[in-house]
Amino acid sequence: MKTFIAILFLTTLFSCKNNSTNNELNSCKDNALAEVIYLDIYMQSQLYLDMFLKKQTPSDTNVKFITSANPNSISFPFTLTVSFGSEDVLGDDSKFRRGDLVLKVNSLAYDNTLLSLKEVAVSFTDFYLDHSNVLGTFTITNKGLNGKNNYTFDLDTKAGIIINSNGTMSWESAKVLELTAGASTPNNILDDTYSLTGNVTGKDFKGTDFKATISTAMMVDPNCKWFIKTGKMSVEPNQLDVRNLDYGTGTCTGQVSVQIKEEAFSFSIQ
Repeated sequence: MKTFIAILFLTTLFSCKNNSTNNELNSCKDNALAEVIYLDIYMQSQLYLDMFLKKQTPSDTNVKFITSANPNSISFPFTLTVSFGSEDVLGDDSKFRRGDLVLKVNSLAYDNTLLSLKEVAVSFTDFYLDHSNVLGTFTITNKGLNGKNNYTFDLDTKAGIIINSNGTMSWESAKVLELTAGASTPNNILDDTYSLTGNVTGKDFKGTDFKATISTAMMVDPNCKWFIKTGKMSVEPNQLDVRNLDYGTGTCTGQVSVQIKEEAFSFSIQ
């Protein structure tokens, strides 16, 4: 009888532990953070390229432009380094940044507007966003107009690494960003909206491999702190059940609902 009770206890204990592991949200939370970080890099690249193309200097005096081009007579290709300095700079969006974004603008498609830039390859020099050190390469490729007469951009992250107090995370993605509103004002991304699709592979801060796929296109708004306001994604950590994520119905809340089989959870994007 004692042996039976011991076996039952161990079986129950293992089952509870396994269920707890299956329901953890580490990969979901870490991937959501990476989505925000690399979308932020896209937005920052566009904002500062817009200023540079319009021969303006950053309104924040802590931010400097270092460039291989003649600002008064821009020719392509060129390199623009957006330097936030060695100390954290608090932006108008209440985010801290330091270090450099190095933008290599490789070719010109049509004219000197953001929608004419053919390719922008972004690399990082001691770059931090809200105390997360970001590494890797991030490439924005203008694919021109699609069948709906909307501009589309390939967003490719290679060898992406995020390091912060949680540890080290690796992240690679292949995404398509479709400009759904704002094309008539090509040098003002703040009135833009986008549709985002694509997939991700990575290793979360706990060392778990995962993959993620956008199952319903995400609506991206540059004016939202977390950028993503709607859309659905599946996240599949190695050897665990699929997590089905819902980013909401259009408000900027930073809240994500998660369904794992019959159980429902939620978390806030950090």
